[in-house]
Amino acid sequence: MHIVRYLLWIAFVPGITFSCVKKETIRQEADFSSVKRIDVPPDITRDEIQDIIELDSYIPLSNETLVGQVEKTIIHDDRICILDNEPKIICFNMKGKVMFKIDDRGAGPTEYQNLKDFAIDRYSERIIAFDDEKRKLSFYDLRTGKYLSSIPTLYMAPTEMGFIDGAFFFKNMDMRFDVQKEHQFYLLHSESGKQIDTMYLPHDAVADFNFDMKSFFYNEDKLLFVRPFDNIVYALQKAGIKAAYEINLPNRLPMKMIEEKIRHIEIPNSGYAYGIGDVYVAGKILYFTFSKDGFVVSTFFDLSTNTFLYNGSRVLANARENLPVYSLMNGVYDGKFFALIPASSIIEKRTAHPEFFHGELSKIKEEDNDVLVFFTVKDLQ
Repeated sequence: MHIVRYLLWIAFVPGITFSCVKKETIRQEADFSSVKRIDVPPDITRDEIQDIIELDSYIPLSNETLVGQVEKTIIHDDRICILDNEPKIICFNMKGKVMFKIDDRGAGPTEYQNLKDFAIDRYSERIIAFDDEKRKLSFYDLRTGKYLSSIPTLYMAPTEMGFIDGAFFFKNMDMRFDVQKEHQFYLLHSESGKQIDTMYLPHDAVADFNFDMKSFFYNEDKLLFVRPFDNIVYALQKAGIKAAYEINLPNRLPMKMIEEKIRHIEIPNSGYAYGIGDVYVAGKILYFTFSKDGFVVSTFFDLSTNTFLYNGSRVLANARENLPVYSLMNGVYDGKFFALIPASSIIEKRTAHPEFFHGELSKIKEEDNDVLVFFTVKDLQ
């Protein structure tokens, strides 16, 4: 499943311009003044990670509302908000109890057809949900889940959305709609959600590649963006975008292969590296993933010492006392990495090493919801 998730990404650095949707077009170079270059080593280990990360704490999510396949998780102000594929949004407290759910699918004016993505406006305490079928933004009270209002977005047809510092960002990949002919850029910016104010990152051959992976990554009060088949991680701000990291993968998939219409099924065994994603920073540690040789590679990089702590495809096979379970990271909260781990994964590790599972982890059943797990990285200095 994770291999499919990462089937589409690569490292490529084109020039960047942006233009305004209004009559006057603005173009300028993106800000690369403080970009940090990271050259990923060619050696990708199959060994397990050493004792540099450990389980800090965990929260079993109540079965009061069963969670489907998780699409996105955002934690804000001790609220755990999860969008699943049914689709619905469930909000849990930090004890794992359901606070409310947004599950109003239908044809009515206050209902949605398909929740494609969501974000949190931390200033107005609202959940913002994007319905890609009705093509509208809906707003809900973050404390109660109550519907508040909506905005039509017929002027665009994005595939993903982000929200930071009072500004909307939309990932523009879906070429089915005529309106997209006017928006030949990967990243659309809107100050109010009612119109496109700025467009960033002009389309290239990737826009016709017919695949689309996750690009927005929330790091508490920061929002990072990676467009498909790129190696630049951008920090999004109300005033614009800024290059934060240049991640150079070993033997990365060249753009020429995309332009020549390489078949997607050929990419995993091509020997090329591609697919930077899951980009999160906790303290001084940068975490990200990419794919190579048919495996998802997890990387932990110490930004303070420019040291790779781990760069491998087999993070944890055998449970141990300080790290009984592990999964690809889903975000950062309170300075810690977090991941949602399925009950089946916990049971599998527990069956082999029951001595490392204590408390609630020893009681998890197959039918239970995921467990939210927090990880810390040891100070190795």
